[in-house]
Amino acid sequence: MTTVAGSGAKKQPPPPASGKLDEAITAQQDLLAEFDKIAEELDKVLTNLEGSTLVKWLKAAAARQQYVIAGKINDQVGGTFGLRGESGGAAKLVLDEVSKQKTKSSQDLSNIMDDMQAYFERRHMQRFKTVLDEMREQDTVGSLRQLSDDVNVETGLSIAQAEFWSDTMERWADDLVEPACAGKCPGCKSKSSLPPSFVLEAMHILEAEVNLREETRVAEQARPALAKAEFTKRAEQLSLTQHELAERVAKLNVRIIDLPDGEEEFAKEIALLNKVEQGASTNEDNSL
Repeated sequence: MTTVAGSGAKKQPPPPASGKLDEAITAQQDLLAEFDKIAEELDKVLTNLEGSTLVKWLKAAAARQQYVIAGKINDQVGGTFGLRGESGGAAKLVLDEVSKQKTKSSQDLSNIMDDMQAYFERRHMQRFKTVLDEMREQDTVGSLRQLSDDVNVETGLSIAQAEFWSDTMERWADDLVEPACAGKCPGCKSKSSLPPSFVLEAMHILEAEVNLREETRVAEQARPALAKAEFTKRAEQLSLTQHELAERVAKLNVRIIDLPDGEEEFAKEIALLNKVEQGASTNEDNSL
């Protein structure tokens, strides 16, 4: 028998990789469970926000709507093609409804342009001014109003016009979007993901801001018909709501900072929320 001299110490086997894998799976399952708890509420908020931000609103409430309207007109061509003036039957009812939708589209677009102008005045982003200038140059709002009158008269031409405005608004919405860096720019991507409850609170704040914007527009439109005291009361209530939203943004920022390594991991989100809080405070001062 041959014996080889050695220390006699037994080598310890490396720790199994499955241990870390199990930990990662458990963490992932916990995260998914947390998302499940808020999934329905988050989906509701996202649905309410559809068409509310400037780009999405322009795509959904304008471009997509024009495409749908063009399809509705096309469905009635068989009963109206070649006829001028009043058409009868079910086709007329549908075209009358389309005409009303066109009128509403022109008002929606006018509101979008007002919001784009206000946003440009705050942020001075040239691409917003470029799109706004083009929209005004083509008299988009006036053209949509005219189109609502032409639906019952020039059915075939109305289809082409609706499709044209659908494509044009889609392009304008794309022009408003800043070129993406695909997460390659330094500092453009956070190291970690925020907890779902934090994301949900941010979405709720955004939804409330959208609603406040609409309430402010309605109050401004009603201003000529209101007594000064009544309008002042409405303005003070809107200002109070804006103040409350600014406080919610500040509290959300504190919650993010209080996370483990929050300032380092979520510097991008913290900086963005600081800008949102400053903007909210400015809007509050302006309303007063």
